[in-house]
Amino acid sequence: MNKIKSLFTSLKNGWSTPPKGRYLTFKEMACYGFSGLGVSFIVNVITAVITATQIPYIYEIDVIHGTIIFSIVGVSNLLIQPFFGKMLQNTKTKIGRYKPYIIGIAPVISLFVVLATWLPQVNSMTFRVVYAYCTCIPVLVLWNIWYNTFYMIPAAMTPVSQERTDMLSPVGLIMGFAPTVMNFIIGPIRAHFMSQGREYMAFRLMGLISTVIGVILVFLILKTKERIYETPQERENISVKEGLRLVMQNKPLMIYTLAMIIGSLRGVAEMNSYYIGQFRYGETTEQGLSLFSMLSPIVGFAATPAMLLLPFMTRKMNNKSIMIMWQAINAVAYGVLCIIGYENIPVGTPTAIVITIVRFVTCFNAVGTLTPIMLSEMYDYQQWKTGRRLEGFIQTFAVSMTGLVAQFAMFIPTFIQKKIGYQPMNFKNGAEYLPENIAIMNQWFNISAVITVVSGILFIAVMAFYPLSKKKYNQIMEELKEKSSGIAEQ
Repeated sequence: MNKIKSLFTSLKNGWSTPPKGRYLTFKEMACYGFSGLGVSFIVNVITAVITATQIPYIYEIDVIHGTIIFSIVGVSNLLIQPFFGKMLQNTKTKIGRYKPYIIGIAPVISLFVVLATWLPQVNSMTFRVVYAYCTCIPVLVLWNIWYNTFYMIPAAMTPVSQERTDMLSPVGLIMGFAPTVMNFIIGPIRAHFMSQGREYMAFRLMGLISTVIGVILVFLILKTKERIYETPQERENISVKEGLRLVMQNKPLMIYTLAMIIGSLRGVAEMNSYYIGQFRYGETTEQGLSLFSMLSPIVGFAATPAMLLLPFMTRKMNNKSIMIMWQAINAVAYGVLCIIGYENIPVGTPTAIVITIVRFVTCFNAVGTLTPIMLSEMYDYQQWKTGRRLEGFIQTFAVSMTGLVAQFAMFIPTFIQKKIGYQPMNFKNGAEYLPENIAIMNQWFNISAVITVVSGILFIAVMAFYPLSKKKYNQIMEELKEKSSGIAEQ
């Protein structure tokens, strides 16, 4: 009884007062988490519908257009990010450096998400292609800036790396609620409207509902504070050229960027999961979608224990080791699937069980949480090295450059798809179950698994040289604390 009472007292005190040696209250962490849930609702629509693999299907256009759209976005991001980084570095407002951009971009990106999911019902292929380019490109460009800025905030909320991890793990669980809910309901909704010949209505509903909920929740970010160690250089404005020159001195960033570039195709197999579920989980696409939707929460749950374990793992292991371990598990799982071959698994329940197990194993990680933690440490390293944090400029390398290379690398699987005749827009109205189409799909699914394994191994090989260990980082933070003039709080 006394233990329960003590726990309640601790929770009550921690709601408005941080523990000793920490900076974050439970209230502040909760506000960041539920603001993240709003971000997740909007982003989930993008990652589920507006992808290089899904765009050709939902707009009924050639498979090459999905890759071209993402390549244009990659180039745009690389051009925009340095100037956005300069804006971030030079921004000083009463509510902080990052929150003005989170709040300001939210309604704009929501508008474009609704437009992108409001699929035009016209017969003109040219119109559908133009509409896809005009709506998807703005969504994806804004998403890159908005989402990555949101994940910069934890690095400013507290200078304690372990506290960031302790916060982001439960926050990841909260944010994961959005895709879990949407994946669970969108399958039956798509199947329902598909049976009526109106699948486009499912995408429209998905876009509207997610963006309305998302925008409302995002405003909770205003209840958080930004705290960073102040250095004299941090107060000075900086040019794009100087910012890019300084971040190139960040060795951990350079190794991380190279690993992301070399391993940029390690997610190709997972990108096909919707199609595998739709075409191989049932005797009809409607049945396949419904079963895929029912099983998605199981796959989504795989990240939950990983996120709960992450704070304990980071206390004992280096971030590099954790990242490599999870990528190795991913490569082994898809390697086994390569050996088995999709064509050797009967369509229906057997495929659903095997693929769900493989996806569960590969999703048993918290990479989505660990990545911003590693980037936060790179910001700290940058400030220790040069006196400036340069978060926006670091994003140019860690996100924009790697994203650009990844999108151009996607031309490799796209050209393979065209070579073997894999065109998702043709797999409708029963045509997906013609023997020749089944053979094409199986061939592509096998190829994508091979690409994933090879890319994953290359990622591990480069990441092994990542130099920022836990011991080195702690030394850096002690020196940074000594150099600074204290914490600036907003």
